[in-house]
Amino acid sequence: MKILVLGSNGWLGGLFLKHLEEHGIETAHCSHHDVNAFQILETGITHVVNFASSTNIDWCEKNKNRTFWNNVLGAVNIAKVCKMAGAKYIFISSACIFQSKDVNDIKFEDAVPQPGCFYTETKVLAEKLIKEIDPDVLIVRPRLPISEVSHPRNTLDKIAKYKRLINCQESITIVEDLLPRILQLILDNCSGVYNVVNEGTISPAQMGHIAGFTFEEYTKKDLDDQIREEGKAPRVSTIVGSYNGYLPHIGGRIKEVIEKWKNTLKN
Repeated sequence: MKILVLGSNGWLGGLFLKHLEEHGIETAHCSHHDVNAFQILETGITHVVNFASSTNIDWCEKNKNRTFWNNVLGAVNIAKVCKMAGAKYIFISSACIFQSKDVNDIKFEDAVPQPGCFYTETKVLAEKLIKEIDPDVLIVRPRLPISEVSHPRNTLDKIAKYKRLINCQESITIVEDLLPRILQLILDNCSGVYNVVNEGTISPAQMGHIAGFTFEEYTKKDLDDQIREEGKAPRVSTIVGSYNGYLPHIGGRIKEVIEKWKNTLKN
């Protein structure tokens, strides 16, 4: 087994590359989609995990051509490359393609996507086209990733800067639980679509209270009104279910994750 990680210069891609190396798995890495079948064949790549993506939703809304190139054309091209080379393709998508009305409106793997912005539109289209090229693809959908380690892309770092936090429940993916799950799915040679989230839900405001942030609590409607006034990409509220099992319950993990995250800020 030799795993090529695309988007290794990004947050999640870099962490997954490190996770593989810590487990003694032979790796290769690339910061973008510039790879072809001959490179994969010549270097003995057996799996390609694609984290490469434009993910800043406001930037994506203003740069649709470049976003489409990165998130759709690049991702689909890799599916073709893997098919030609006989390598397993693992595509990292997003559970943000769904919108939930309330905590009872749970979106499982086979739910109809309701993309709320251009970023999620590209993820939906990429999934569809990739599955047409390679039905054996493994698609992983995390949601609002948080980590024990501070990083600008970490949802904890983001909400720490906000003066107001919404009180609606959300599905969350803890990165330290996500990485081993992706690796296990690869080792088990899984195919299909997997919503990979921690069991249960939590609101950004609840996380803020646990972390001791100073902020004003407000509703999703208040946020939607603010977003419209500022001309930013719409935000969604999403409760995600999984037919394939959940990561550990968020209620039993969140305090530990936040405490470890706060410690990384001190170092």
